[in-house]
Amino acid sequence: MRRLFATAALAAVLIPAAACAAPPAFIEKEGRDRVVAAATEGLTPEEANDPENVPAWMKQAKPKMFKKVDINGDTLPDWLIDYEQAPNASFFCGTGGCQKALYVGEPGGTFRQVWSRGGGPLTLSGPKSARRLEVDFHGSVCGSYGADECLRAYRWDSAAGRYVETPNSKGLGMLVSGPTPSVQPTLAQAPAEVKADIALRRQACEALGAGLPEDEATFYDIPDFNGDGVRDWVVGSAHDDCQWEADRPDKTPPARMLFLASRPDGGFGKAFETGDAGWDMDIAASPARVILVENGEDCGMGDKPCPRRPLRWDAATATLRPAQ
Repeated sequence: MRRLFATAALAAVLIPAAACAAPPAFIEKEGRDRVVAAATEGLTPEEANDPENVPAWMKQAKPKMFKKVDINGDTLPDWLIDYEQAPNASFFCGTGGCQKALYVGEPGGTFRQVWSRGGGPLTLSGPKSARRLEVDFHGSVCGSYGADECLRAYRWDSAAGRYVETPNSKGLGMLVSGPTPSVQPTLAQAPAEVKADIALRRQACEALGAGLPEDEATFYDIPDFNGDGVRDWVVGSAHDDCQWEADRPDKTPPARMLFLASRPDGGFGKAFETGDAGWDMDIAASPARVILVENGEDCGMGDKPCPRRPLRWDAATATLRPAQ
């Protein structure tokens, strides 16, 4: 069944420079491949090639999908792919907007994706040497309702070559339900400790008759919480990791959430592990602070907030511990 992107991305307020310029071949192919994949999802090759099922116009990457933009103020062109302008835009749009992707230009004429998220509207602002990106995500990203504001901001980190989280234009640095990565990392990009934990989760799911596809697992790097200047990692969430083909059994282990802190040797170690809890992150603090949000039957989406338990970094044990 074809998926609509409920939190899909970014009715953008991007700089419209050279909006009609022809995109580089790589960017045009990226857009076209994704348009074709969306139009033919779930079809056999024979069905996908039948024009009665998928007309030729649904496989085209329209020129208005592509816009030249400025991400980092250098002399190299950057590009936006706006899937709201795709011929099959309904495959990319939902209640939260329409999918968009940003690519930064690099020496040698190559391009690298640095944004692929859902939300909207999106703006680029600030000095060209340190541009900010801001987006109002679907309210569910912040653990609320769709119409509620979930305004997140990112700054371009030239040294890292990526967008990193920063307080939004209202000065708010509390990331409810944790950060939202600008691009979801692949398992190949994750450190060995994350890969090992994902393998354990997959084995646990398979033992219960379920699966854990790599692209459905929750793992990403997060702002530094132990004060060494290196981004840390989280694996898992407050929700069950397993993907069930049949009904979920009544008795399954609680969801497991693991925080991994960077170590002096370059690896990562377990800093905190919990189950059946959500979390927020305060990036206005330095280092960033992790705050557990405990679940309860009579708290959450209503007027009564759930109990919150700040964690602090304990250098002596190299762990996160409940703040006193």
